[in-house]
Amino acid sequence: MTAEAAEKKVVELKAEKARLERMIAEKKADKQALQEKLEAVSTAVANWPE
Repeated sequence: MTAEAAEKKVVELKAEKARLERMIAEKKADKQALQEKLEAVSTAVANWPE
């Protein structure tokens, strides 16, 4: 592999890493939002009049 090809590969891998890190951040945000919604629903159910 030439130095030029290696440099190109490094750039591609860094871009892929950034893309995956963004995806992870989005998934974590989604998880947090769902946990908050679950807590709200659980509280509502616990306080539901019988």
